[in-house]
Amino acid sequence: MRSRPRAFAVILAALGLLGAACGGGAGSSGTALQPATTLPSGADTSLGAETVEANAPVSRVRSGIGAASGALHAVGGDVACNEAGARRVAYVGADLSETDLVGTGALTVEDPVHVMRAYIDELNALGGIHGRCVEFHPVRWRLGDPIASFIDVCNELAQVNPLFFFNFRLYDSGLQCTTFGTPVPELGLWSSTLEQTIRDSGYLLYTDDGSVEHAAALIAEVALEAGVLDRADSVGVLHGTGPSAGLDISAVADVLRNAGLNVVAAADIPREFNDLMLLMPEMQARVLDPDRSGAEPDLSSLPPDVGSSLAEVERFYVDAASRFRDAGVHTVLASASWADVRRMMRAAEIIGWTPQWLTGDLQAATLATTDAPDRQVANYMQVSARRAAGDLVPPLDQGCITMRNGASEAAPFNHRPHTDAWNLITSICDYLDVAFSALSRVEGGVDHVSFLHALNRTDYVTAHGSHITYSSSDRHGEDRFRILEVDQGCVLNGWGCMRALTDWHMPAHTMAHEHVNPEDIRDDMNRMGHDHRESSVPDATAEDSHADH
Repeated sequence: MRSRPRAFAVILAALGLLGAACGGGAGSSGTALQPATTLPSGADTSLGAETVEANAPVSRVRSGIGAASGALHAVGGDVACNEAGARRVAYVGADLSETDLVGTGALTVEDPVHVMRAYIDELNALGGIHGRCVEFHPVRWRLGDPIASFIDVCNELAQVNPLFFFNFRLYDSGLQCTTFGTPVPELGLWSSTLEQTIRDSGYLLYTDDGSVEHAAALIAEVALEAGVLDRADSVGVLHGTGPSAGLDISAVADVLRNAGLNVVAAADIPREFNDLMLLMPEMQARVLDPDRSGAEPDLSSLPPDVGSSLAEVERFYVDAASRFRDAGVHTVLASASWADVRRMMRAAEIIGWTPQWLTGDLQAATLATTDAPDRQVANYMQVSARRAAGDLVPPLDQGCITMRNGASEAAPFNHRPHTDAWNLITSICDYLDVAFSALSRVEGGVDHVSFLHALNRTDYVTAHGSHITYSSSDRHGEDRFRILEVDQGCVLNGWGCMRALTDWHMPAHTMAHEHVNPEDIRDDMNRMGHDHRESSVPDATAEDSHADH
């Protein structure tokens, strides 16, 4: 199979931000978003969901920072913030105006920059943090040529020299310079990576979904605790693409076995299957289409290399599904990308096999059900910290959307609550709260290390009930989860939506995290040639000298 530049992770990000064509539905125009009136069966009403009001907070930013244990005396003031001493914050993400270059130009997508800029604009209008304005720098990479464009991205990021930066959907081609080449704290949004990557970053990389290994252990623990999986159930592991691509499948199997699962089969997906260039031809040729009634896929109109690649894709998944069935697999647990979960579902339907399907937040749940057989989707569950259809809409979430609409030059965001795009925007607000509450807690000199000290004291129960924590020994953000199931009759999306099946679960620590001494981080920065000052309380001259942060 011919190797091509892979931008599939980018498309996953774009599809997670679906616009009006897929996220809104009838009656979703405008900005009047009404809270839901009922909770899903078994939902926990004690963790923020009981606070439901029609009106959003007066200041979404101030309320969110306060909810995340920020120091409110540091937020705003009687005078305008100091622009000359602004703190620089960056965002690294795809240029979503280029979706036509990769065959998805018909999609309307929501750029995370809109809500980030709105948040920072409101923060500055309040008076900034500690009297300093925040200067926002979006840094884009090109969908059409992601690998080459990261050279430009990393040069620009080095010139900005931010205090910290956000990275949406960590992309492997960009990790070398954004994560390893820039000794700056990084927060991955809707992101997961390997434990080794976190270590290689000098523990400067924080993610919301945690490492692949950590997430796999949590899926197992929560599923067992919630009773949707039994230790005697035979489990098959689907692995090899998305964030898990760099991890050996035996390591994932060992994590799951250590968590108490009975792993009897595994399928390691070839990385070349995660190729954007196969996506559209795959659907056109009806590869892995259960409705073909036994006919072979029509590959005759495709370029020979694409046709042979797709024939290989179909053979792999049908063989894998057959092996899993013959091994007596009860549940398929996937650490692979959403597209490969769907492929495996379609292969299972072709051979007449209906297992249980279980994933975590590494996959975009509702997207995994798109064009997947109804019978398979009915058995699909997700261990998730995300919002879900049927949840009440708390004021902080409503305020997040209102803030984005009121302060952005972009077209109004007009999606119903709990579509994929809604969930993305509100979760970004959660992590903006986390980052800026940490900055507000820094007393005295502000640099990368003092910011990390504050970030490592994160303990935030969000308005919808998830729990975000960071510490010196834990770079994995979410640690409270529910089991979500598919509601195919839901009107939020054409393919259904995810609803809570269980209450929130806070599993015990299933992974042994290496304790990280902040002084070790300082030493790492010194070895990488990073010039910073001590984070003890400086005098005015030292503070002013560091104003470029």
